[in-house]
Amino acid sequence: MPNQLHIKKMKEVKSLPHPKDRKVDQLQRRLRREVRLDTQKDFLNSKQALTATRFFWFREQVQAIVSAEPSRVTSAFTADELAALTSLNIDRNIDEVNELKSVRNPPAGRIKHLNNVRQTEYDQFASVKGITVPNVLDSESLEILLNIWDGDDRTITCVPLMQSSKMGKKSLETDIAKFQTMIKSTDKVREEQLNVHAPTKLRRFTTEGTEAKARKDLRKNREQRKRSVKAGKAAGEVAESGKKRRVLQQQAQTKSRRQAAVAASRGLM
Repeated sequence: MPNQLHIKKMKEVKSLPHPKDRKVDQLQRRLRREVRLDTQKDFLNSKQALTATRFFWFREQVQAIVSAEPSRVTSAFTADELAALTSLNIDRNIDEVNELKSVRNPPAGRIKHLNNVRQTEYDQFASVKGITVPNVLDSESLEILLNIWDGDDRTITCVPLMQSSKMGKKSLETDIAKFQTMIKSTDKVREEQLNVHAPTKLRRFTTEGTEAKARKDLRKNREQRKRSVKAGKAAGEVAESGKKRRVLQQQAQTKSRRQAAVAASRGLM
């Protein structure tokens, strides 16, 4: 009589798939695809978050510059001035890196991350293609950045964008020195970004629509959502609506039965 334990082990061995089996290959390809998609998703999310942070930095700094020079509302910025702002944006974390290095136990991971971000952005800025920044070269785009965009990353698509490159530009030191006396600190910009409350829908671009009108519409929509839909119905109205619902259900059931009977009779014929 064969050993039952030996038979059980043989069944377990036979149940194991072969490494070169077709199903094993399909499973491996599916797993590799899931890992690749997750990696791409994380990369896109981090890239979008970095772009949103850059655009918000431009929004706050341009507001500060326009407050110091009101004529910027109509004259906007030149390409060289935009390049100078881009250079200041790339160097926005230098103070934080120096501060972290001065502590007793500096966080190496945070310092490495900030340095990698700065190097990546500088390489894009120094390339022919350039780095993606909001368009501030004309008054209409400047108005969208300052007055229409609410600063949230979910509505960033309304901001006109362009590529800013260091190639072909003159010396930026003069414009950088001028803007350094006007712009806000990085900590102040981050504090403003944390206080942003985004609307549920993107503000519409209409000729008569202003920021005050958009805020009024948003407040009105919030008040309407707070109201109860079923408020104000009397007991008689509730009973009548229930009766109508039951009648409609009976009609639907009768119709479905009639259709089934007709189909069955046609099948017999």
